[in-house]
Amino acid sequence: MRWDARSDENQEEVMTAIRELGGDCVSLHRLGQGAPDILGVFYGHWFVAEVKGDGAKLTPREREWHDRLGRHGEIFIWHGWLDVFEQFEKWRLE
Repeated sequence: MRWDARSDENQEEVMTAIRELGGDCVSLHRLGQGAPDILGVFYGHWFVAEVKGDGAKLTPREREWHDRLGRHGEIFIWHGWLDVFEQFEKWRLE
């Protein structure tokens, strides 16, 4: 397994938004192999998220993860803080 994968340039922005909105998270990007970038929790909602820059698409390995794990729950694709905010607001209103 690869342990030196690089993170997307906006991953820190997304992780900061998660924490500032009251959630917590850890980075998984170093796992490589198409694994999602972030594991987190917000108000009892555990999630995994892929961070993508504007216009970026999933790699074939990332698509494999989404196809396999997506059967059990959603893997979010977030481009920045606004995506995090919108999802957290949905969960907050449940």
